[in-house]
Amino acid sequence: MKKLITVFLAAVITLTLAACANEQQNSDVSNNTQSESPDSTSTQSLDPASSTDPGENDTAIFAATEGTWRLDGEEGTASIYMDGTGGFISYYASGSVEASGYLEYVDEYGDGNGRYDLYDGELGLINSFYFDSDTQIHMGNNNGNIYIKEGSEADITPEIGVLVPETRFTGLAQIENNNDFHGGYYYADRTEDGFTTIINSGFTNDFSAADETIEEYIGRCVDLIGKFEYRDLEIQEATLDSWPAYYLTWLEGENEDTRQWDALLVTTDLYTYIYAFDTKADYAEEMLDTWYEVLDGLTLDFPSE
Repeated sequence: MKKLITVFLAAVITLTLAACANEQQNSDVSNNTQSESPDSTSTQSLDPASSTDPGENDTAIFAATEGTWRLDGEEGTASIYMDGTGGFISYYASGSVEASGYLEYVDEYGDGNGRYDLYDGELGLINSFYFDSDTQIHMGNNNGNIYIKEGSEADITPEIGVLVPETRFTGLAQIENNNDFHGGYYYADRTEDGFTTIINSGFTNDFSAADETIEEYIGRCVDLIGKFEYRDLEIQEATLDSWPAYYLTWLEGENEDTRQWDALLVTTDLYTYIYAFDTKADYAEEMLDTWYEVLDGLTLDFPSE
């Protein structure tokens, strides 16, 4: 009987130990599974806002190129299509493809008005262009072909006029012929007797009523075309073809070098014009009637008219 009880107890103990061992094994598997699961705090963020797009600057640079650009802005001419992201296709006037590839931007002088180079996949660098405005580019140097963005017109420099006298002088000797004078021109000729210099000038009108009076602006104009410091400036209002005009008289120099200026100044929206006689003071009074007869007969003419 004791043997049976002993055997029974041994069997119970064996089963109990086996069950405990099995529970311990299941617990280890669970722990291993948990330890192999990634910790959420170590997961790398993939938020796109935290990264920088390497093409972001290029996109801004090339956005201005987007569109179809035609030679001289005319239909049936060579053209370039640019997609605004750095790609291009150039076409012959016939419409067949000339080249295609990508753009590279070179800010040569660090002023933001750089050069765009056109690269063909097979030919390499084929041309370059610069922006003249939002709607106009020119190829190569300043004398290169002009391309106008489709749907826009070419930038046209406003035409500058010239004051023309009814009386034409003969025997004049040219002193100065400047076609790059403050956005306009400055011509000076000496009369045959050598006593008078005739000045005919037109330049950009930068008058701003908010910043100065018309008298102050006229003073700047007189200072611009004169050779020496002026004094005793007299201004008389007038009109010329509905444009504001002013008869002017002033002096320059001292003693025997004193010179008297008699002039007509005309202002338009874009340009200011001056026709003036610069005469030795002791000779000016004798010629005054002649000079004002010329000034009264001036007309403002434009080459296209």
